[in-house]
Amino acid sequence: MIVATSPAALAASLVALATSGVFLATMVRYRDDPTTRPLIGVAVTLLVGAVVHVGVVDLAPIRELLGIQWQPTALVGGPWLLLAFDLQAVVSGFWFLFALQYTGRDRRTSPIALSAVGVLLVCLVAPTVALTVLGSVVATPTGTFNALLGSTIVLAESLALIGVFFVLATTLRHKAFPAGQTAVLTAAVGAVLTLPFAATTLQAPMTTPVAVTVSSLLFTAAVRRYRLFERLPVASVIGRDRVSNEMADGVVMVGRDGRIRDLNLEAERLLAVSHADAVGAPLETVAPAVPQPAVAATEPTDVRLDSGRIAAISAETVTDDHGRELGALLVCRDVTEARQRERRLGVLTQLLVGALQAEMTDVAHRADAVANGEESPEHSGQDIHETATDVATLVARVREIEQALAAHPNTSTSADLEAVLSELREATAVDVVTTPAQVSPVVGGDTDLLTATLHTLTTAAGTPDEPATLRVEDRNDAVTVTLSPFAPGPDGTVADVSLRIARLATEQTEWSVRQPTDAGDPSVIVRLPTATRRSGGPQPPEEQA
Repeated sequence: MIVATSPAALAASLVALATSGVFLATMVRYRDDPTTRPLIGVAVTLLVGAVVHVGVVDLAPIRELLGIQWQPTALVGGPWLLLAFDLQAVVSGFWFLFALQYTGRDRRTSPIALSAVGVLLVCLVAPTVALTVLGSVVATPTGTFNALLGSTIVLAESLALIGVFFVLATTLRHKAFPAGQTAVLTAAVGAVLTLPFAATTLQAPMTTPVAVTVSSLLFTAAVRRYRLFERLPVASVIGRDRVSNEMADGVVMVGRDGRIRDLNLEAERLLAVSHADAVGAPLETVAPAVPQPAVAATEPTDVRLDSGRIAAISAETVTDDHGRELGALLVCRDVTEARQRERRLGVLTQLLVGALQAEMTDVAHRADAVANGEESPEHSGQDIHETATDVATLVARVREIEQALAAHPNTSTSADLEAVLSELREATAVDVVTTPAQVSPVVGGDTDLLTATLHTLTTAAGTPDEPATLRVEDRNDAVTVTLSPFAPGPDGTVADVSLRIARLATEQTEWSVRQPTDAGDPSVIVRLPTATRRSGGPQPPEEQA
């Protein structure tokens, strides 16, 4: 008779062989990933245990060849029971090493942990050999070996439980690790840890292949379903959960297969996607505009995202201590405001260059007219001097605006209007009139930018017969600044360019610059919302009524 136990027991053993073989094949596939080596040891142990169980318990020819006299179901002295205990102890040692690596505790404890597991394996092998091989040849003190074997198994079980607690304590509170993954890992090792107790309680050899089957299936599911080794080490993820969510830049972790492993809150905002929808999905599906890590690693790339924001994308390859590639870290820096400022500064420069060319061309024509006797030198010289002065002043004002835009990108602050008016009184010949005498001292915006903008407008204000007047009025919800006379000029003139520069400078603020069409005197009006109104502060009596 070939089967020493029963057809059902043999079938269970064959299933254990198949499932443990699949688990080992899966681990070999991921052998280059971090923290895989201890689990490869677990897979080899389960497969070897399944093979040995079939030979010494289920197949009669092999039992006869090995000279095994005990009945397959014998509880006392039965080799299947010894195999169940040994299998649990070896798996416990490898699991403990895996837990240390997986939770990031292996850097300082590896030598001690390896030594402890090595001693346990020696203490396990010695009594096992003595009880199985030597026991059939010479008389051996079974009591001593049983005590040593029992102590070793208890210590191994304790190490395995410590490893389980490490994994549970480290992963349960962090979003990067699904609760299902932790549960599957715990159940996988738990199936083997409970094997000695189940074997002695049920007194059935089938217990071992069933435990091997359950453990192999659960470990395989954890590796394939949750991509166990494609995530960053737990210790790194814990620190990243706290730090990355406080970063101003978006951070996206991409695995080697191009799927998103994790992302911080800023990345969720930039990509306009939730964490649940992004994790596990391909990068090109979640953010088609974002370049692949290999492209972004060469140099930062500006892309316009689906959210409408502009982001500078850069990438760094992530490797473990052995130089093995884990994936890539994409850094998404929101540069929307910076690019808008660069565009405005570029337009300012173009306007300034255009004005310089137009005015210098006019100066050249006037000089030619004087040389040809078509105009008097006194009159043309005065006009050329005024033009050159206006152009030089305009250049200085544009530089002030450029500096204000570059130094104060956030224009949603508060500007001290009194300081701005004092600056205008001292630096220009403009007559400043306020109505009422005390206007709102604080308006929305930046003080330097407001000063530079009004300076730019005063460059083209006034005439030889009528000096410029700057009238400031408090209109409850806003302060209006009216500069007159301010006659619109042809394209390219100082008046035209100064007005366009002022409008461009206030483009990203709550200010407005306009020229009324129905006013008797030509003027330009700048409207400034008051800071108290913008912040919901106290309102004037007229509006409280």
